[in-house]
Amino acid sequence: MKDRPFLKKLSFLRKWPGLKQWPFLDRLKFSQKKVLWGLVAIVLLILLYAFGILPLVEAKKKAEEEILLKRRALLKYEEYLGNRKVYEEELDRTQKQYEVIERRLLA
Repeated sequence: MKDRPFLKKLSFLRKWPGLKQWPFLDRLKFSQKKVLWGLVAIVLLILLYAFGILPLVEAKKKAEEEILLKRRALLKYEEYLGNRKVYEEELDRTQKQYEVIERRLLA
């Protein structure tokens, strides 16, 4: 049988009373190579999540917020364009009143 020093280091786990309830732990035997590759896989998954998935999710949220802000700005602009005729009529009316008052004062 191969010497497995890493299992000897983990032998303190067998002393825990909660782990004695799980007899399958005694039957599990892993080689150092498998444990190493398992740890490498876990590290790679964590790195993929941290540098791949999280930035994509944050960029998506930022893009959605930006789109929402631009939609709000477009709605305000459309409202302004829709009311432009009303504003122009009020401006013309005010200008005519100003001209009438100016004529009265000069006359």
